Amino acid sequence: MKTFLLFLLIISFNANLTHAEDAKFTIEEDTLYYDTEKKDLKSGYVSYSDIYSFRKFLNENPNISRVNLNSSGGSAGAGLEIFRVLSDFNVDTVVSNECSSACINIFLAGNVRWLHLGALLGFHRPDWDAVSMKEYFNNYKEEEKWSDTFEFSNWIQKDTILITSKIFKNYADAGVNVSFTVDTLKVDNDDMWYPSRQELTSAGVVSLIPIAINKPQLRPMNLGLSNHELKLSMME
Repeated sequence: MKTFLLFLLIISFNANLTHAEDAKFTIEEDTLYYDTEKKDLKSGYVSYSDIYSFRKFLNENPNISRVNLNSSGGSAGAGLEIFRVLSDFNVDTVVSNECSSACINIFLAGNVRWLHLGALLGFHRPDWDAVSMKEYFNNYKEEEKWSDTFEFSNWIQKDTILITSKIFKNYADAGVNVSFTVDTLKVDNDDMWYPSRQELTSAGVVSLIPIAINKPQLRPMNLGLSNHELKLSMME
């Protein structure tokens, strides 16, 4: 009986979490809007729960041909997995306001990638802050059988290489110049590089400039993310 009740609690928790993440999404005609900068979101950043939401909305609405992004970033691992999901659908990606950090991986999944005049794309390398790293170690050291922080450090090294290799692969699959990809990884996580439109076009990041696309009013971007919110993988 206790096991059954626990099962119901887990289902309820996941359902509530998914519903909360769905608040980042709206649909207008053939466009799916993804906005992590809305007020009162449970997790106002790119999160792993968003992977399920993207898959659900795109499967349930086959008429969607465009994904409009507004996000200052979040989990690098989540952004990389959302890239994989979007790549299965024949959709374009659009930025009307700003798409930075982990959001870039989502943007690059677009069949055609549009950047409105005045819109921004922001780049920096992934990072995992010390506080979240310590918390992750304490939560998973028994499950992962890490006897000390040295074994954990070895795991971090492997995870870092894995995340970096995925970034290079996704950028390459999107047709982005390898030199530009290297430049993005040189930018400290505390900074943000906003390349010019000419740099973005020359590097193969941006395809076209949309002239007239209906879009909802977007609130100003919160350019900073508190480190303690971003966990579970290399964070951007």
